[in-house]
Amino acid sequence: MYMLSGDERMFWLCNVLRKSRFYDLISNSVFYVERLISRRFLLFAFAGLAGFVIEIVIITIGHELLDLGPRWPRVLSFPLAFTATWWLNRRFTMKILTPPNMGEYFRYGASSSFAATVNLAVYLMLISTHPFFSNNPIIPLVIATLSALAINYTLMIVFVFRR
Repeated sequence: MYMLSGDERMFWLCNVLRKSRFYDLISNSVFYVERLISRRFLLFAFAGLAGFVIEIVIITIGHELLDLGPRWPRVLSFPLAFTATWWLNRRFTMKILTPPNMGEYFRYGASSSFAATVNLAVYLMLISTHPFFSNNPIIPLVIATLSALAINYTLMIVFVFRR
């Protein structure tokens, strides 16, 4: 009687698994979950970018054209950008078509505030604990921003726009 070698057994097992319904179910599920998360995350990032552009435009107009200085334009730009990102995430990222409510808006504000606090805390911790980061502040800024982005995205899904 012929015994399969280790490599032959592994090859045989892989072929059996590949032909099973379980393999199809798992591989299709992973594919669709990755696709959904990636698409949703890109829309989330786009909404954030749109908010950033809104702030840039309003601050530039207020500071350069209306000579209001750098502070007063921010008083208008932040709430407009915040509301725009909330609406874009609600409508396009999460595809919610029901009328909005104030509770959802305030949850969005709370999650954004928490993410901003994490952003600042990570940044300050990094620049305070290692000279490399204090001499290269863009690196901790990127790390802090990515941390806040991940937290804000997660909170948006599980807390703000829960279904």
